[in-house]
Amino acid sequence: MTEAETRRIAIGLMHTMTRIAEALSNLNAAQTIAADALARLSAGEGLDPAALRTHQEHMQAAQVAIRGLAKDLEASIDLLEAGSHG
Repeated sequence: MTEAETRRIAIGLMHTMTRIAEALSNLNAAQTIAADALARLSAGEGLDPAALRTHQEHMQAAQVAIRGLAKDLEASIDLLEAGSHG
């Protein structure tokens, strides 16, 4: 494997780590909002529509990050496979 190929794989792995962090951050935020909503319901209060929208936005952002993660991993695997044959 050449130095350039190794660099591309390293950059791909850094992108992968960033996507994982983004997904985890958004999932954590969504979980916090859901826990707060459950506490409000348990206390007999109503749901905050803005909080529900924010929860949905965090879940969608997490999905985008996870899809990007899958693409990044696929690209890294392709590079590794190409390097092992070349």
